[in-house]
Amino acid sequence: MAANSSGSTARVNALIFWDRFDYQVNLRVREFNEGAGKSLLAARSCGAFVHQLTIEYAAGSACSIKCAFDLDRGALYCDPGPALPLQPFQFLWKAETPEILQENGEAFTLEVAIDLILSRLTSSVKANSTSSRRSAFV
Repeated sequence: MAANSSGSTARVNALIFWDRFDYQVNLRVREFNEGAGKSLLAARSCGAFVHQLTIEYAAGSACSIKCAFDLDRGALYCDPGPALPLQPFQFLWKAETPEILQENGEAFTLEVAIDLILSRLTSSVKANSTSSRRSAFV
C-alpha cells in the first residue's frame, strides 16, 4: 500500500509540475509579446489531460517547439517544428527536486529552462529568416 501511495504522490507532483510549466510558458509568452509591442509568440495547450503545448512564432506552426511531458518518466520532450534548424531536446524532472530540470547533466530552474526553450525558438527563427533573405539575393 505504501508503494502505491508514493506512486500516486509522484504522479500528483508531476501533474503540479506540468500545470506550473504550462502557466509559466504562457506568462513568459505574454511578457515577450508585451516587450516586443506585438504578438510574435503564441502558446497553445493541447487540452487538460494531454500534457502537451506548442509555442509558435508568428511565422506559423513550422516555426514552433512542441513540448510534451511524460508524467511517468518525468521527461519533458521538446520537438522543434520543421522550419527550425534544431534537433529535438529534452529535460528531465524529478519529484525530489521539483523546481529543477536537467538537460545533458546540467541543472536549470524551471524559469531558466523556459527561457532556454523560448531563446532557442526565437534565435532559430531569426537565424532562419536571415539565411533565407541572404539566399534570395544570391
